[in-house]
Amino acid sequence: MNEHDEKRWQELFEKFHLMPVDRKEATYFDIAGRGHYENPLSDLLGFFLNPNACHGLGVAVLAGLCASLQLDDGWVSSGVEVIREDRTDESKRLDLLIRYLDRALLIEVKVYHAQNNPFESYRKSVMDRHKLPDGALHMVVLSPQGHVVPAGWTGLGFRAFAQGIRDQIAGLPLTKWRILCEEMVLHLFNLGKSNKMDCKANEFVEANYADIKNLDLIRKSYLTALQEELVEIYQNITDDRNCQAGITRWTNEWGELVIIKSGCWGDGTQVGFAPTVYSDNTKSGVVLWASRDLDPEKERRISEAMIRLKAIREVESKRTVYAKYDCTSLKDARVVFRAMINAYHAVV
Repeated sequence: MNEHDEKRWQELFEKFHLMPVDRKEATYFDIAGRGHYENPLSDLLGFFLNPNACHGLGVAVLAGLCASLQLDDGWVSSGVEVIREDRTDESKRLDLLIRYLDRALLIEVKVYHAQNNPFESYRKSVMDRHKLPDGALHMVVLSPQGHVVPAGWTGLGFRAFAQGIRDQIAGLPLTKWRILCEEMVLHLFNLGKSNKMDCKANEFVEANYADIKNLDLIRKSYLTALQEELVEIYQNITDDRNCQAGITRWTNEWGELVIIKSGCWGDGTQVGFAPTVYSDNTKSGVVLWASRDLDPEKERRISEAMIRLKAIREVESKRTVYAKYDCTSLKDARVVFRAMINAYHAVV
């Protein structure tokens, strides 16, 4: 890289650091990896929308729904029945039916799937089975942006619904169920976020697209070179010439990882090296999974060695040692990588 290129990259980085960064707050849904599934979300909604369920929030969530739909107070009642997966005469299932004495709320939840449900079948079945006139039904498609296809149905976006709930539960006692409800609300806000890029960020990418593409090529070349370097370090310490290496991407804080693997998962060792643990470049990291059939004495000695390295240690099972270490620089991460391999190899 010549002096001219270095100056150009530096100017690009300075512009980049001025760009707004919109990071979403993680929820239990993100950790469990099931946030994009409609059934778990519908199950939770059915629970919290039921004023008589054990959450103790009363009509708050139902009131939030009605407020976001601009329905009058007559729709806010504890005398309702919330039915999950209401079956039609054609054996189709409506996600949620909230049944009143003289009216009903029909709710179909869509996360990322197309709206190709039998909506007319839902409407007709509820009218016929519950003996309700057409005007007594309010039919809602709950989706990330509130877009709706079927005629006669109202579209409600996740964010509008979430705000309605948040307004209603704000003054309630801080119980376990309120905290879990707030997690669901935050999850709805995250799902409802538009994928549109900030205008300044969009302009920056369009103006510097070629340079950004070249930077990405440099990043990939760096990861390939780092992979070879770490394999060499690992082989020199362990004399294991059959180890495998690869690059993987995690959805948690580790992000991109260079993985060095010895043996099969479940009966081997894996060491991951993260060039950047956090997106603000403040940390790099090393993580060790040791999943051999270790006797208790070896397991104890490995654990003690990891603790001496000030690694954060957890035992996932009787056969697994797991340790991770956050480093303030890539140089420190290389030192820790060597130390972890040396400590583990000395025992096994």
